[in-house]
Amino acid sequence: MSTLNAGVHGTAQLLTENDPVSEMIRRAVRLEAAPDGRSVLLIDTDSRKPGVHRETRYEITAAELIAAIRAHGTGLHANCAPISAKSSMPVLPGTTETRPDRV
Repeated sequence: MSTLNAGVHGTAQLLTENDPVSEMIRRAVRLEAAPDGRSVLLIDTDSRKPGVHRETRYEITAAELIAAIRAHGTGLHANCAPISAKSSMPVLPGTTETRPDRV
């Protein structure tokens, strides 16, 4: 029996830019769970200009992030190959969601 883990948790480092000379991190972009677990934060930390440290935060719910990825992302088969425009996407039983054909 499976259980749904309600709430967002964890972090993911999406981009890190290092200064090749000083080896200091100049820019970092990460996804992070909000403290209340209700949303996801995209945190962009920028220290590329000397003496300037800027942090920009964007917030989105997990459901909105999932919808955005489904709407704008490229679908992948189970083996992570992109789904071609000609492949059929059958509807999952009892839902309106589609899935790639099994490989």
